[in-house]
Amino acid sequence: MRRSNRIASGLVLILTVMLTGPGLLPAQEGTEEGWTALFNGQDFDGWKFHLGKEGADNNGTFTVKEGIVICSGSPAGYMFTEKSYSNYTLRFEFAFKRPDGLAGDADFRGNSGCLIHIGEENALGVWPRSIEVQGMHRQLGLILPIPRSVKCKRTFDSAARAKVIKPVGEFNTFAPDDARRVLTHVGAALAPGGRLVLETEPAASVRARGRAGRSWFAAERGLFSDRPHVCLAEAVWDEEQRTTTERYLVIDAASGEVEHLAQSSRALEDDELVALLGDAGFAHVELSDGLEGPLTTIVARVVR
Repeated sequence: MRRSNRIASGLVLILTVMLTGPGLLPAQEGTEEGWTALFNGQDFDGWKFHLGKEGADNNGTFTVKEGIVICSGSPAGYMFTEKSYSNYTLRFEFAFKRPDGLAGDADFRGNSGCLIHIGEENALGVWPRSIEVQGMHRQLGLILPIPRSVKCKRTFDSAARAKVIKPVGEFNTFAPDDARRVLTHVGAALAPGGRLVLETEPAASVRARGRAGRSWFAAERGLFSDRPHVCLAEAVWDEEQRTTTERYLVIDAASGEVEHLAQSSRALEDDELVALLGDAGFAHVELSDGLEGPLTTIVARVVR
């Protein structure tokens, strides 16, 4: 049997899943050098579908809205690339739609997955023989074989996963490569010699925020709500990833409704910022103290 080294995005009936491809742009319009865009941000050119055990084609299960693939979850199935790939690095972003009234992420049952090196159809229900990168929120990142009877060895670091996973409703990635891609697109939009002005937070400040621990405050109105509320905050610093993650529970004083919010910040030293801008096509980088607070003002000029 010939194995097809293809990439598939799986789905289940539980909740909507969103998947985005590198850059959300057509391959001919801004794809990073060395990368191949699998999704062009507009339609399903280059993709096929297998929905239900009969392998039905797509009839509204997958749609595209504002450069994002949205999956309704019904019927169960997957989309897969027409072309085959080997010796690759796959990069994608995904998020679950946060259900109304979800009390805590631990109660969330959303499920999805990324299937690589797919083979024979319907090896486990509707799913093909493949290696599954688990997308289920509670086991995100776990590597599993399809069918499950295939013997394999794997490791899974639950503690590391807990540090980096984003709250339900947020996209689960933003690496330096993503920042480089954004800066490259910005540089392409500037005229030759055009200047970019940024304000960044120094690495020491990012680390300090991550080591702040837990806190709370009450407010009549503010950044998180226009109504009286209480905010419970927790900050975690990940030394290995050099990332601060801050999570907030905003409780409405009148209704008791709880909103979950979060943000993450990566600590980059000045030389890393200069190198990042250089990789994106900027030169003559100048750093100075920000206008207010613990910020650094960066002025860089695009070179073309």
